[in-house]
Amino acid sequence: MKKTFTLFIFIFCFTAFSNDIFVSIPPQKFFVEKIAGSLLNVEVLIKPGQNPHSFDLNPGQMIELSKSNIYFTLGLEFEDVLIPKISSINNNLKIIPLDSGIRKIISENTCNHGHDDFGVEEICEIPKADPHIWLSPRNVKIISLKIKEALENNYPENKEVFQKNYLNFIKEIDNISNQINTITKNLKSKTFLIYHPAWAYFARDFDLTQLSVETDGKEPGPKDIIEIIKKVKQHNIKTIFIEPAQNPQSPQVIAKQAGLQVKTADPLDENWSLNIINFAESLK
Repeated sequence: MKKTFTLFIFIFCFTAFSNDIFVSIPPQKFFVEKIAGSLLNVEVLIKPGQNPHSFDLNPGQMIELSKSNIYFTLGLEFEDVLIPKISSINNNLKIIPLDSGIRKIISENTCNHGHDDFGVEEICEIPKADPHIWLSPRNVKIISLKIKEALENNYPENKEVFQKNYLNFIKEIDNISNQINTITKNLKSKTFLIYHPAWAYFARDFDLTQLSVETDGKEPGPKDIIEIIKKVKQHNIKTIFIEPAQNPQSPQVIAKQAGLQVKTADPLDENWSLNIINFAESLK
């Protein structure tokens, strides 16, 4: 047993550092590869079908992450628990927060009336920052610059390649923004309905309004559904968007009562460029 453990430590130390870069979600992989090309290997923690809001790292991922050179974070909730753990294993791991410098959208205070031994008490949720920053072309330009600078600092021999790829990606983002502006300026309704409120930064970029069914991750009650249907009619909304892994039961109830189409919008799709254009197209 002792020999096996010693061998594990030897293998771990020998392979402790590699050119691997870790990111939290698939769109980040897309961004890094746009700038690094095929020079570096990029691994993703959140796999297709997994929920970032309830993600838990498995032991295999912990070992792989501890051998990496860079981990690009995004301000997701699970990262707060993860970072101290991996830092204690690999104190040479460079943790680069890609959400710094981005103006976050903060949720509004939501208050409910509860009861304690002294009577009625107002219980309020603490305002939280919307984590879905990558669904905004403006934000992705900021994110891309941070990625480029981190790669240049850690792999200076490839600086010219990173700079060239970065400039090409910025042009691509600008072209995407122009396409979406053309689409959204001709929309009959500037308000869209989505079950999980993931597209607020997209809405901010293009002067749209996101109307969500969930509030702070909570399912709507009967009164909420009545209010949503009123807003659907008021804003002439024809579609409700859900995520691929979502239980369609509640959305189908709203869709049936309000006469809506149900469409899928995946905030975690790896092909960010195509995904964000397709979402804009689906608003028509």
